[in-house]
Amino acid sequence: MKSSDPYAVTDSLDDALLQVIVTRLETRGRHPAFEKMLMDYLNALSIDTATTALDMGCGTGVAARAIARRRDFSGRVLDIDLSRDVNRHDQEG
Repeated sequence: MKSSDPYAVTDSLDDALLQVIVTRLETRGRHPAFEKMLMDYLNALSIDTATTALDMGCGTGVAARAIARRRDFSGRVLDIDLSRDVNRHDQEG
């Protein structure tokens, strides 16, 4: 039996399923363990000195928004995802 990955086909999902994925991504993005892991990763990359950051497969843009919010980052953040609708549904807060 072949399993499918809904994250690989976000450009062809109906709105109800897409909203479930958006909610999941945004909830995970606010989890303290995920936030710490993301900050550790960005610190290791020395992202603050970059003039441009490209987040490919950004989903709802959790990581792109985290980069843009960094106090010492003054560059430009570009984010792109397979589904334009995922970014449109983001729950930025």
